[in-house]
Amino acid sequence: MVRRIAAVLLVGATLSTVPALAVEGKPYVSVTAGATFLADADFEDSGDTIEAEFDTGYNLGAALGYDFGRGRIEGEIAYRSNEIDKFTYQGVSVAADGDYSALSFMVNGYLDFKNQSVVTPFITAGIGWQTLRLTMSAFKDIQWAVPMIRFLPINWGLGWGLP
Repeated sequence: MVRRIAAVLLVGATLSTVPALAVEGKPYVSVTAGATFLADADFEDSGDTIEAEFDTGYNLGAALGYDFGRGRIEGEIAYRSNEIDKFTYQGVSVAADGDYSALSFMVNGYLDFKNQSVVTPFITAGIGWQTLRLTMSAFKDIQWAVPMIRFLPINWGLGWGLP
């Protein structure tokens, strides 16, 4: 298990590029790919709780930005997908066949803290929107179809990092 997690992190780090190659006063492109680990989700209705468990999924993203020197601004598009593994209701687990995905569009700003090292710390903030999609074609043990559910919430984020 530890080897599998290390391999996923290594592949994610290899496939993920950060705008470390961004040159002041010029545009840059950033591409990301990696694994998505969704936490279990609880759905409550009239006091009843249904718990959904997800398989490890994937994410892909790309951004086009401009480096101003101390700061950067970029437009980002990202897609994330996880398959639904099972549902649990009142202690009974049922295998499920479905998908949970998100397509997001963001505008992000970065403030870089340039220094003499190869590591440049930064803080970031962004705003945008995303389409969340939940589809279930059938439970594996029970033939029952659920229509697709879509949401269009506003998306925002704050962060910091070391590229």
